[in-house]
Amino acid sequence: MVKSKKIVVVDVATTLLFPIFNGTAKASTDLNEPEKVIPYNGTNYEPSSTNTYSQVGWTYLHKNPSSVTDTVSYNVSRTKSATASVSSSTEFGIMKTGVGIAAEMSLNTSTTVSYTVTYSIPPYTSYLLRVGSQKVKTNGYIVRYSNGLVSSKKYVSGDWSYRGFSDKIKQ
Repeated sequence: MVKSKKIVVVDVATTLLFPIFNGTAKASTDLNEPEKVIPYNGTNYEPSSTNTYSQVGWTYLHKNPSSVTDTVSYNVSRTKSATASVSSSTEFGIMKTGVGIAAEMSLNTSTTVSYTVTYSIPPYTSYLLRVGSQKVKTNGYIVRYSNGLVSSKKYVSGDWSYRGFSDKIKQ
């Protein structure tokens, strides 16, 4: 069975400015006028599951036994990556738009970046220092619409980094 999704829009100008809908849009400038159906033709990513997480790439337990704050610097590295089970970078772009999180890398690429991080460790404390990548993992469907009806639906999944992080956790 083919389903049609519909969105009620009060203003025609809004419909013209924001044409990305999952289905058909109804628009009328007067609530007493009959509704006009505006068919949607396009492709969307409809996620079933989306989770963000931290991928830790470097850790170090720093102990400061002294009475003064330690300021320490470390040379570290982390991996930037982007993988997805799509057939093109265009479909990957549709996935990123659907999730609302950009990728640091282009489709099916990865690289390791090195840099220096600096931490301040208060007196008489121990901290676990961490560096890594913030990532998103998602799965769902690339859905193509023709005249407001689903014309095709394909299951896809992806996992990509969107920024680096460094933090410290008191032990």
